[in-house]
Amino acid sequence: MAMSDSEQPELLPEELDTKIILRGPIDPFAHDMLRMMDDCESSDVHFLVGKNRKTIYGHKVLISKRCQILKTLFLNATTTDGIASVVLPETDPEILLSVLEFIYTNRVSISNPEQGIQVLHLALEYGLEELSYLCNKYLADHLGVATASDIMQAAVSLAQGDLKETALKYIEVNTVEVFKDHGFHNLTVEAMCEILESDALNIDELDIIGKVEEWVAQKHKMTPGNSKVDIARPVVKHLRLPLLTTAELKTVDEANKKNRIISDKVFSSAWRTLSLKEAEEPKSPLVKPRAGTKERDHHKDFQ
Repeated sequence: MAMSDSEQPELLPEELDTKIILRGPIDPFAHDMLRMMDDCESSDVHFLVGKNRKTIYGHKVLISKRCQILKTLFLNATTTDGIASVVLPETDPEILLSVLEFIYTNRVSISNPEQGIQVLHLALEYGLEELSYLCNKYLADHLGVATASDIMQAAVSLAQGDLKETALKYIEVNTVEVFKDHGFHNLTVEAMCEILESDALNIDELDIIGKVEEWVAQKHKMTPGNSKVDIARPVVKHLRLPLLTTAELKTVDEANKKNRIISDKVFSSAWRTLSLKEAEEPKSPLVKPRAGTKERDHHKDFQ
């Protein structure tokens, strides 16, 4: 059930590092419900989870009232002696336990952002809006240099607009540090494009080009069947090459002849822009300095 603004859950600061809570501290009822989760005798549904088919016990009536999607799975499950078996081979057992904890108690324990991303993914898959809200809040509160890339990628791939905006703002302020972190290399093409579209990145364009080259090289190692140009094509069109001086652009162009990351078409467009002292398209972002762009004399030609 969707929540109104006045009903949005509050997080307890003292609990922030270990868990998030929907409605206040755990009460005796929640304690009883947690014990019920471990009661295999009263269970009438067995989740067979992960590659090893770990058995997690559940109760159809209670779960069905909170989650329509799981209710549908119960209806289609194989039933023996009144016990339904639901096979979830692609689900992590610990993540399912976190989701069931929420269903049973209105609480969820999350130990780290990686777990939070996985719980968010399953919450969205199961249509649990309140749990999705909590995961978004947890991830937003745990943005850092080492987590920003993963959270940004999750926000993009799971279409979490508010979380994406929050993560991008963090990356904009801490661009240099985030781009140095190993998580930067794990960004998908979609997430990288979202970042490079920003005017507020606090880094010079020459440094961005270097980091994109590193990113492409890492992606090429993971998928050697794809050429670097093919991997980079959707991303490099967001590089603002006309912000470089002619000498800088020449250096980048010469280096690119060896690593073949940026297409000739992109360079041709940049050279043409510098020559004409105006962008090929009106109000093109490619000639707009970012927050961290070092000032160069020719930038005034684009104003």
